[in-house]
Amino acid sequence: MAKIKIKIGENEIEVDSRDFYIDNNTIGEVIENAEKWRKAEKFYRELISIDPDNPEHYRGMSRVKLQQGEPDQSKRFLDKAKALGG
Repeated sequence: MAKIKIKIGENEIEVDSRDFYIDNNTIGEVIENAEKWRKAEKFYRELISIDPDNPEHYRGMSRVKLQQGEPDQSKRFLDKAKALGG
């Protein structure tokens, strides 16, 4: 059975080819969503640099990292938010 790998940025998934169907619209949506998360990450990094004591910025970054498939980084930002009282 053939495997199909899809990689966007540092995120990668692998599925069996028999279980996989994707059309051009779906590929476009995947790319659009990945780009949205990259932009959101940049936005939250800017907010954190401007206002590093605001726990909501770290909570936002935690959500972004989770969506990007980085649960360890997500937890790190969530822990920072909690440490700041958020």
